[in-house]
Amino acid sequence: MNNLKIAYYLNFIPLGIGYLLSGLYLEFIVSAFYSILAFFSGYFLGPILFDWVLMSQFGECGYGFSKWCDGQRPFWAILLIILVWLIPLVFVSLVNVISIKKHFEKTSTN
Repeated sequence: MNNLKIAYYLNFIPLGIGYLLSGLYLEFIVSAFYSILAFFSGYFLGPILFDWVLMSQFGECGYGFSKWCDGQRPFWAILLIILVWLIPLVFVSLVNVISIKKHFEKTSTN
């Protein structure tokens, strides 16, 4: 039962390493693929798209990709960008945790 608990907590990491410990190799490959996809989609949403929206609305010199703009991003904007970057990874982690919990409940009843 100790390995199952460790595997459950390892699935809070977005790669789904707990699947390796429990012997679910196909689920690990799928989870790793979705984690990489979530990282790049979070990168597009956070530092690129969301940063552009924030800088175009609240920036001093308009659009955020101007190298001549001397305005610094406020701290709250940086926190929002990081939060938006992490949302897809957190979603993948939650799906992994729910999936392995259902798998453990199914195997414990059999």
